[in-house]
Parts: sequence; C-alpha cells; structure tokens
Amino acid sequence: MSDTLLDSRNLAFELYEVLDAEGLTQRPRFADHNRETFDAAINTARTIADKFFAPHNRKSDENEPKYVDGAAELIPEVKPAVDAFLEAGFLNATRTFEQGGMQMPNLLSQACFAHFQSANAATSSYAMLTMGAANLIENFGSEEQKERFLQPMIDGRFFGTMALTEPHAGSSLSDIRTKAEPAEDGSYRLKGNKIYISGGDHPLSENIVHMVLAKLPDAPPGVKGISLFIVPKFLVNDDGTVGKRNDVALAGLFHKMGWRGTTSTALNFGEKGECVGYLVGKPHNGLSYMFQMMNEARIGVGMGAVMLGYAGYLYSLEYARDRPQGRLPDGKDPASPQVSIIQHTDIKRLLLTQKAYVEDAIVGTELDGLPVLSAAAPFKACDRKGVCAEESSFTVVPAGELKVKNIADLYLYNNRLMAVKVTGAELEQWLECSASQFFQITDTADRQELVDFTGFPTYNFDVIDGVTYQIDVTEPARYNGDCVKVSDGTRIVDLQFEGTAIDPDQTFLIASNDYRAHGGKFAGTGGDHVVIESPDENRQVVGNYIQANSPVTPTADNNWSFAPILGYTSNLEIVFRVPNTNRAKNFVADAVAGAGGSFLATLLDDSGNEAIYELNLQP
Repeated sequence: MSDTLLDSRNLAFELYEVLDAEGLTQRPRFADHNRETFDAAINTARTIADKFFAPHNRKSDENEPKYVDGAAELIPEVKPAVDAFLEAGFLNATRTFEQGGMQMPNLLSQACFAHFQSANAATSSYAMLTMGAANLIENFGSEEQKERFLQPMIDGRFFGTMALTEPHAGSSLSDIRTKAEPAEDGSYRLKGNKIYISGGDHPLSENIVHMVLAKLPDAPPGVKGISLFIVPKFLVNDDGTVGKRNDVALAGLFHKMGWRGTTSTALNFGEKGECVGYLVGKPHNGLSYMFQMMNEARIGVGMGAVMLGYAGYLYSLEYARDRPQGRLPDGKDPASPQVSIIQHTDIKRLLLTQKAYVEDAIVGTELDGLPVLSAAAPFKACDRKGVCAEESSFTVVPAGELKVKNIADLYLYNNRLMAVKVTGAELEQWLECSASQFFQITDTADRQELVDFTGFPTYNFDVIDGVTYQIDVTEPARYNGDCVKVSDGTRIVDLQFEGTAIDPDQTFLIASNDYRAHGGKFAGTGGDHVVIESPDENRQVVGNYIQANSPVTPTADNNWSFAPILGYTSNLEIVFRVPNTNRAKNFVADAVAGAGGSFLATLLDDSGNEAIYELNLQP
C-alpha cells in the first residue's frame, strides 16, 4: 500500500493524542465505537483511496471532462472509484445507524475523507458536494422534500450541487437575476443562468439535485430577497422513480487550473419555461440556509488544499529517499557511492518546511493561549563523556548585546526547535529529574559535595524558564541519572507560574529541541507529547530573532535557586569541583561577584588539576 496518502503514525497522533478522539466515545451517540472501529474505518478508507482513487489522479488531471452532445463525459475510472466510496458507506459516515450511516464523529469522518482528498481531490469532490447538499435538505427541507430527494441522496442514487454564481454578478449574490415564479401545483418555475457549478453535470448518479439561489417576484432588493430552491436534473415521480428530464441544460464546461477532473459547469435553467423547482424553507431566507452548505464546502476545500500539500510532501520524501546524488561534504573519495539526496542538509530543510506547513494546518488551534515555557541545559561544562580539561568545555557569551556570532556558543548541537505539551504534574517531575543530579546534603559537619562536574551529565540538567522554583538538596533524589524513579523525595519547592502555585492539571507548552522533545527521558517528553516540530534549527531561530529585534541584551532572570538549608545544627561544608582552568576560574570569579559572597573559599585538590569551591547554603 502506498505511503503517499497520509502518514498513519502522524494521523494517529493527531487523532488520539492531540484531539482525543477516543474521548468522544464517552458520548451516548458514539458509545458503540472505540479506537478499533475508528482504525478499521480509517484503514478501509486508505485501502479504497489507494486502490480506486489514486491510480487515476494524474489521468483525470490530464484529461478534463468533455462536453459531448449536451452532457459531461468523464474518464471511465471515476465511476468505479465513486461506487466503491458509496458501497463502503463513507457518504453517510456521520449519519445514524437508523439512517444507514456509521454514526461516526465528524472528526473521524473527516480523517477518513482526507485519504480520498489526498489520493484524488477532483474525484472526491462529487461526494463532498453531495454530502453538503443532503445536509442542507435535512436541516431546512420539508418532510416531503426529504422523502423525495434526501433519501435517494443518502442511498447514493442522487448527487448534489450548489448553484449560486451568475455570469454578470460573480460573487455578488445580492445582484443575482435568476427568477422563480410560483406555479399552480405549489412548485415554482425558474429561469436564469449559473456558472462555475462544480459537479453540475456527470454520469455518476441517476439524478443531480441542484440547490439553487433565486428570487421570487415580490423579493426585496439585495441578499434579503434571495430564496433557496431544489431543482433536480430529472423530475422525481411520486413512487420515487426518476421521471422526465427537467428544463436544466448544460451550456458548457469551464477549464480550470486545479481540480481539473471535477466538472465545472455553466447551467441554463428554464430555456423552455419548464424548469421545475421546490422552495426550501421560508421565502427570502435562502442565503442564510445556503451558508450552511457554503461553509461546509469551504472547510472541504480547505482540507483538500491541506491534503494536496501533504501528499506533495510525502511524494517529495519518497523521492528524496530513493534519489542518489552527490556525496556529503566530507566525502572526498570520488569512487565512494553517492548518497540519497535526503542526506543533504538543504534537502532536509526543504522537506521539513513542507511538513511544517501542512502539519500546522492539520493540528488546529487548541494550543492557542497555553502558557509557553522553555527548557534547555544552561551550560556545557565538560563534554558528554565527562572530560572537563578543555577550555572549550565552558560556554562564553560576553555581557551586553547578543550577537549572531555568539549563537554557536549557545548551541553546541544543531538541534531543531520543538515544543511539547505537558501538565503541571509532568513539569514538576521534569524538574525533579534535573534536581536529582545533585548529591543529597545531610546534617553533618563533614565536607559534602553538592555536585561533581567531572561526571555531571549537563545535557540532563534542564532549567525551565518561565516558572520560578527552588531546589531543596536536603531531600533525597527522586530519580537517578537516567530519570528512573528511585524514591519519593521532593526537591522542587515553591514551583510557581506568574506568582501562583502551579496546578498539577494545568497545561503548558515547553519549547525545547528535538533531542529533548523526542528523547522521552524527562516526564512530558517523547513522541506522544510533541505538538510542534519546526523545520528550523534552534540556532537559526535565535539568529532570526536577533536580526529582527536587534539590539538584544538578555539578562539572567534568576528564576531558580537552591532553597536555604534550615534547621541543621552542623556548620555545613558544601563543596563542588570544576576543572582548574583559567576559564573555570573566571566563571567562579563572576559567580562570586554576583552571588554576594556566598562562595567562601577556593581550594585545589592534591593533584592541582581540580578547583574545589565551597558554597554556603545556610542563611
């Protein structure tokens, strides 16, 4: 099966982690469903879209519908695809079981339909328009109209359209001229012209039900005089069978730049004075009714655009993985094999940009308004193997204005910007894991180490900015160095956001990088929590910010500190070790100056290779 429709893993994340689709099953209407039934419907949609819709996508684009003897002619592959869609029940996915539907949440119906739009936007549009027209009749039509027109649409026998635009008026519906004259039998006779009517003629169904805007003889001027009418291509007999041809003529087809496989028609109503129509709802209220279908169509077209972009990304990704070209910058041997172009940095950037655009459109706006924090390891003392002798083990960013050239010192690795969604409880656990990197201080006069930087995994010590907190090192560590829980200790105290204690159920966004977001070691991280994946590296994001907002002069906000040690009777001697280098000494000198003399002494170990500094945590 093709991987160029939708990424099933990403879709599952959006449905079940971001939008909580399973939570909908708690509602009585959807109680018969669960994740298994949802997934089964999605898999069926994927299979049909891959087998029947995708294969003729290009052909339908290259071979537009033709105007032949007063009718629209399509390529032969369209009808089997539409029939397979109907037989699987997707036309009525949201309707009740009693109506012959799946009684599925609209969220899941849209997820299923997205596969068809990704596979072939043009062919899927016939079903989209029919669903909208059927919903319009269901909400505003009479019981007789529902029996005569809605039920055959639900059954897939009749398809539907929306007929609004006129040649002289364009999108200015207040200026439409199509007229509707009342007839003795209670119906109406329409006369006028409509253009750009998608699905206005085709051989895919027994009948086409046009939802037409027109004006009655006594209509007031402007949009307040518009009424809505059902105008079928073929009249329907009392027994439900299709009768004679109505006075609706296909005047021609329009050529389009996109969705070329969908008929775009010009329709003439009442050329012979015999175009029969049926008023929907109250006179002069037609535009307010029609807005329901218009808005459904807008959502459908928007989703179609997203799926076209997403399919483009997946095709690009597939091509980039398979297409060999060139070698990496350090590949100097011309005899070495070429690499796939996805390994080239700029190709990755382009792919990630595509992915970001379409995923941003899919995710929705449920993240709007959430507090945004940031997480990072604030220093790189020692390398990842614990070697600290090199001067480069320490980050130096001069005080004052931040320059683009400083960014390489701020970010050692080329990680991308990510964001995760966490609860207040997960935020506290994240900080507890960081706080666990310190040794526990006990009530004894012996010299005790707070931290040994020679073995300190700085990449697992995160500071989270945007909140304030203290670390109580007299408590036992809750986690070990790998963030595995080893006790019930509580080191994070007085955790607040904007001066108020954080609620465990409160939700936050934390901006970080892909190493942290996808690592899953800290609470609140891992693929299930990732909600934003930027195509840009952190360094690029900061660089862009500096260039756009120069001058940038950041200052330390001192949002965390060690909690003062209270109640201990001993005169504590707390020390920590750092490499005995000039850069380290300068760091400590700056810290002593900024800490108000909390550092009491500078000591050297016996070998002279480490500097040991004493820290006063007692008030």
